[in-house]
Amino acid sequence: MAKSVLAILQTAIALSIEVATALLIFPVKSANPETIHEDRIVLLEYGSSRFPESSMIRNGSNRMLEFSWYFYLIQKNGKNYLIDTGACDASKIKAFGIQNYVHPVELLRRAGVSPESIDGIFLTHNHFDHSGCLSQYPGARVYRSSGDTPPDWVTIRAANGHAKMSNIIVVSFGGQSALFTSDECYFREHCLAEKELAEVSLYNRTNNRQALRYIRQAHGNGAQFFTFHDPSQKKDAVYLVEGIYLILKGP
Repeated sequence: MAKSVLAILQTAIALSIEVATALLIFPVKSANPETIHEDRIVLLEYGSSRFPESSMIRNGSNRMLEFSWYFYLIQKNGKNYLIDTGACDASKIKAFGIQNYVHPVELLRRAGVSPESIDGIFLTHNHFDHSGCLSQYPGARVYRSSGDTPPDWVTIRAANGHAKMSNIIVVSFGGQSALFTSDECYFREHCLAEKELAEVSLYNRTNNRQALRYIRQAHGNGAQFFTFHDPSQKKDAVYLVEGIYLILKGP
């Protein structure tokens, strides 16, 4: 029995040496976290706060509502794109009472994406929480309007209701159409009810009214749509890691 055990141990040691030698000659490559295995759109939440309804919709109450702060990552055709960048200005983050803040670049790293790997950024508008981290992505091409010739699966539709040069980003993805509403409406229920923006959040009321009508009609025709502040959107998404949610997956 002792000889049998000894023989087994000797065989195991010999096999271990062979495996170790093979690994030295043919090392196993570690998975690259930035390798894109599938097309997907991911919601990234970099903070939360409370916000008065009276600042969101016309004739809104003084109720303080839960308010999220998002931007989006699109991984398509082997490339990485952002819709907006989130906020990086510490003074603005403090002024707006953003809690549980995570730097947008850190969120991307959690998703396995470095700032250097961002190929393009589609901007909805130029407010601090949408374009405030542009400097973090010096190698990315920035698309601010349809005149910037975005990829053929992206349409940048001028809205100009919430802000000057505010855009709705329309993405054709996996046989679906997805709209990213800028801040033409803060919550999905406001979009569908065509509740116009409060005066404090408004650039042009006629344009905002037209943008809301477009969003509602597109949704009625089967398009999905996503805002940048509605906490309820996470309920319909797939949780990946802290602050990161899958909202659409390619075929």
